[in-house]
Amino acid sequence: MTFLIETKQREPIHDFTWELIQAKAYNDWAGHGSFDIRRIDDPKDFEDIPFPDEDESVPVGSIEFVSRFMQIHYPERVNSLCPLNVPEELRRYAGRDVWDIYSPEEADQLVPGKYFVKDISSLKHPGNGIVFYDGRDPDILVGKQVSSIVQMDSEWRVFVFHDQILWLSNYAGDPLCFPERKTVLEIVNAFKPFSPAAYTLDLFVNREGTAIVECHRFFSCGLYGFSDRARYPFMLSQAWFELRTGVSAK
Repeated sequence: MTFLIETKQREPIHDFTWELIQAKAYNDWAGHGSFDIRRIDDPKDFEDIPFPDEDESVPVGSIEFVSRFMQIHYPERVNSLCPLNVPEELRRYAGRDVWDIYSPEEADQLVPGKYFVKDISSLKHPGNGIVFYDGRDPDILVGKQVSSIVQMDSEWRVFVFHDQILWLSNYAGDPLCFPERKTVLEIVNAFKPFSPAAYTLDLFVNREGTAIVECHRFFSCGLYGFSDRARYPFMLSQAWFELRTGVSAK
């Protein structure tokens, strides 16, 4: 297996690519199975570099980097990169109202005010963020997951592999405002029948308790200190297998 990592002047530019380099050194030392790393400075090279076995090549880099590889080699699977946001199966743990808006008529049901929006089909869409909906232009909410705005005192990323919680990292807010163990376990268990083999679960904590911010498939995800060098390569490879095939790796 070969991991194709995004680099600049042959050096890693993300924590999740740097960690993979460390994981290779660890796995080579421990004898857990070997894999190769190929450094790619320019994703345009995907068009020019022949890959002897594309099924054994796993892109690891920014969303743009992974998307470029998918567009060139697996164009029929591009939609697999759509964001998970707050999956419907987990809405009861959202700690706020969440709606998927697909038409102006659905947007018209919302009262004017501020909302947090995430695009339904594109990751890191420029329209993501807080918007003010005045009731006169429902089209600004179409194709978005819309949620009411709540106080978030602390935000955490949970790393999950084969339904097992491996690590929690605080990435914003009060690092001593910890998620509730019982709620975290409930959320992961509720998602178990629907979840990818590897994913991250972003949570927030406030005076009301612990709730979900959003979920991410395990690619282009900041690690915030997560380091499980024995399992990390398998998390990446199994996540990519699911993306390119649509078949569960669990």
